[in-house]
Amino acid sequence: MASSDGATTSATEPLVHRKDLADAMRARGSRPLLAVDLGVPRNIAGDAGKVGNVFLHSIDSLETLIERNLRRR
Repeated sequence: MASSDGATTSATEPLVHRKDLADAMRARGSRPLLAVDLGVPRNIAGDAGKVGNVFLHSIDSLETLIERNLRRR
C-alpha cells in the first residue's frame, strides 16, 4: 500500500521539487508514494510527479477523478 503526504501552504512558488521527491524515493526503495497537493498555487512542482513510483495529484486532478467516478455511477 502506498503511503501518502498532503501539502498546502500560502507559498507563492512550489516548495517541493522533483529532486526532493527523487531523493526521498531513493530512500523508500520500491514503496510507492501518493503526494496530494491541495495548494493554490501549487506547493509541489508538477514535474515531481514524473519521478518513478510517485503519484502526484493536485486539487484539479482530484476534481477530474471525482467527476469521472460520478459519471460511472
